Amino acid sequence: MPTTITNIASWATTTMLKRSDLTSEAVEAAVGAYRVICQAIPFEELQTTATPTVTPGNSVVSLSAVSPSVAGIVSVRYVTAAGRSWRLKRSHVRAFDNISYSSNGDSRSYARFGLTLELQPPPQAGSSLIMRYWSNPTIDGTPGNTNLVTPLAWDELFKWETLYRLYFITSQEDKAAALIMPMPMPRQMSPKKTQMFEVGIIPRLYNDLLKTINMREAVDEDFSVNPIRRRYA
Repeated sequence: MPTTITNIASWATTTMLKRSDLTSEAVEAAVGAYRVICQAIPFEELQTTATPTVTPGNSVVSLSAVSPSVAGIVSVRYVTAAGRSWRLKRSHVRAFDNISYSSNGDSRSYARFGLTLELQPPPQAGSSLIMRYWSNPTIDGTPGNTNLVTPLAWDELFKWETLYRLYFITSQEDKAAALIMPMPMPRQMSPKKTQMFEVGIIPRLYNDLLKTINMREAVDEDFSVNPIRRRYA
């Protein structure tokens, strides 16, 4: 059975705070933690594809109708009317502002600006886009009923992030700080030993979880690497 927002909130209020009057606040805190983390990390469970509408001759492609909404783009492919396709190179709108195209063509690069993509050159008639992206999490109309789609290992982090927020709501800033700040360990009775620090549980969980992902997936050798090819004179 999948973990729900209510499960996370109940752990923080019942198990840790021993209070029953913070249910709504705990649900709101759990939703906030879930959204923030999912928007920052490209979980496989939130990765999907979309085909944004392309207008011939118009370099601007709207993402406002894409559902679920876009948290981050993985890649964009351009497909011609004849069925040929290639991956567009990611650029920046500031670079696009320094160039101009007088006619349509097969787009070779794109830049994201807010809820739009800008293509250069402007697309040809009959062309389309295939966008791979990770989405924002979908929150149920009754937020507590929301099923967490993230890996089970991340539930513990969501619990402590929720508790961190509740400590601030209940004016227990010192306990909140203890979850994130390095805490000094007792120094051993020796002049040659330096003071040790035990990092808070939240950054420790982040380190462990992200390290696991990095070790499993290794490095995307193609990400953000754009070799320059020049013709020999």
